[in-house]
Amino acid sequence: MKRSAVDVEQPGADPAAAPPSPPIRWGATATVIGVTSALIVAAWWMLPRDTQLRDSATIDRVKAPRQGAATAQPVSRIKLQPPQRAATLVEKLAERYDPRRDQWSTETLSAAAGEQMATLAAVLKQLDPLEVTDVSGLIAGDFACSNLVPSSGELQRAYADTTLTVDRWQVQGEPARPHRGGAGFVEALRALRGALEAADRTHVKFKLFHIEDAKPEFVTRLFYEADGQSGSWGAEQHAVWQCVWSYPDEATGRKAQLRSIVLERFEQARIDAEGGRLFADCTASAFAANRAYGQQVEPGTNH
Repeated sequence: MKRSAVDVEQPGADPAAAPPSPPIRWGATATVIGVTSALIVAAWWMLPRDTQLRDSATIDRVKAPRQGAATAQPVSRIKLQPPQRAATLVEKLAERYDPRRDQWSTETLSAAAGEQMATLAAVLKQLDPLEVTDVSGLIAGDFACSNLVPSSGELQRAYADTTLTVDRWQVQGEPARPHRGGAGFVEALRALRGALEAADRTHVKFKLFHIEDAKPEFVTRLFYEADGQSGSWGAEQHAVWQCVWSYPDEATGRKAQLRSIVLERFEQARIDAEGGRLFADCTASAFAANRAYGQQVEPGTNH
């Protein structure tokens, strides 16, 4: 027969045959719940009075009925502050990567000049005729420069055979600067590019190797290198330029601008040979069958 919640165990009954009375388990559960509730209430009353008032106000705002769909509800804003900590060594080194923040004025000026010379290299490599608009952003209003390639009468023959000729020139005294403004600069560049203008492909590079911070301007010396090849000949040019620059202005966004260029040294070589080269690269024909060539040599050292 099913026992009800009010059944009482009869004297003499077998304890193993009768399960524990449910009211005992329910009573223990009720006791735990009551004690827990009492502890929560006691803890709340022990809080400071202003905390209780704030909690009550928050509850009132939550329970308050909305006056209308467009009624704005008060919202508490919490402003989180990032934790304050000392900068790590890696973070300090990363900040010093920018020379402007590391107070290296010459590094900053070197980068400014290098950016402009990279633009000039791109101008010299283009196949279209040079125009004043190509160089207007590179030069200041008072720009002047010397000849960038000596005349044939000024060049001295350093070497010659049936295939290769090398001519050189070095400045003597203070050179004249007959080329002025954008038009004069374009005229000087056209003469410089004349020896390579008929080439099928050209390569131009500038490399800065000296800089002087002499306010209100700065001075750089750099290498100019150019080469070009055609079907039956090739030519190279090497020179040293001294350049005077105006300072860049970060406030206005104005870049460093050339005020003058003086040619200090010049060398030009010409080779009459197939493909415009004296030597051919035979590395692949010698090592291509070796598996290590494709895995280790061909990718390059910066792979």
